[in-house]
Amino acid sequence: MEPKTAFPLPLAIALMFLTDSPAIHAQEGPFFLGIDVAGSLTDFDHAKVSDNTRTEPNTISHGLVFHNRDSANDTTQSLGVFAGYRMPLDNEKLYVAVEVDFRDHHGDVRGFIAGKRNPDLERMEFPGNRWAQSGESWPDRLRYKTRQSWGVTFKLGGQPDFWTTMAGSDASLYLLAGVRRVDSEMRLDFVGCGNPVMTCASAEEFVVASQTVDFITTAWTAGVGLEKPLGSVVLQAELRYTHHETLNWTNLIDLTGRPGTELLVATDTEVDDVELGLRLLRYF
Repeated sequence: MEPKTAFPLPLAIALMFLTDSPAIHAQEGPFFLGIDVAGSLTDFDHAKVSDNTRTEPNTISHGLVFHNRDSANDTTQSLGVFAGYRMPLDNEKLYVAVEVDFRDHHGDVRGFIAGKRNPDLERMEFPGNRWAQSGESWPDRLRYKTRQSWGVTFKLGGQPDFWTTMAGSDASLYLLAGVRRVDSEMRLDFVGCGNPVMTCASAEEFVVASQTVDFITTAWTAGVGLEKPLGSVVLQAELRYTHHETLNWTNLIDLTGRPGTELLVATDTEVDDVELGLRLLRYF
């Protein structure tokens, strides 16, 4: 498991580059370029349906449908670069901006679904284990990870009096909204009985397996930010909420070798992030 608290070396180098300059106020232009580092509370909600209505009548859970759901959350991090354009409106205190960005993400979220069992089955229990039989909802160990993402963000900013009084006449606040493409993966590790017509009676009969599913999906972001010039660079702090497109996939598990009689396992995962980020940029 990769460490979640390590300070990324690329960020340290970039900070040295951006701040190693004379403390003079560069003339602002409409274009900007910068880096950001962010920490997120990432949450996923995972639901699974194991549907035996298509299976052969002689399978031990024929006709039954098992539903189960669980959720998990953990902290993750990202390091990114961005570039954009800012344009003042008629009122010089208001502006709009658009930016594009790329982020490299670190950390993962892990969870566990206990599974659902057929109460009509007689089974042998093994010390410390309650392993599932064929057709039941097998317990899953889950790991969700965002690898990379890229997006477009639109901003509307201004200098309300209460904020300039607190932070100075050159400080501003802004609202933001955007869309992202997210490269992520979901890994499931599971154990269960693969015999469709008889319960497994020994530990050697159970199957241990895993599945990794890759996704490129869309996410939507909204949030607020503040901006304050610091010498030749500008500091921004942002609070963002991101809702990801639902991850879903279906497995057809052939129990008896006859097409059209497979066990259907349908899975849906919803992911949300609440993120706090710090950004350094320059206008030019």
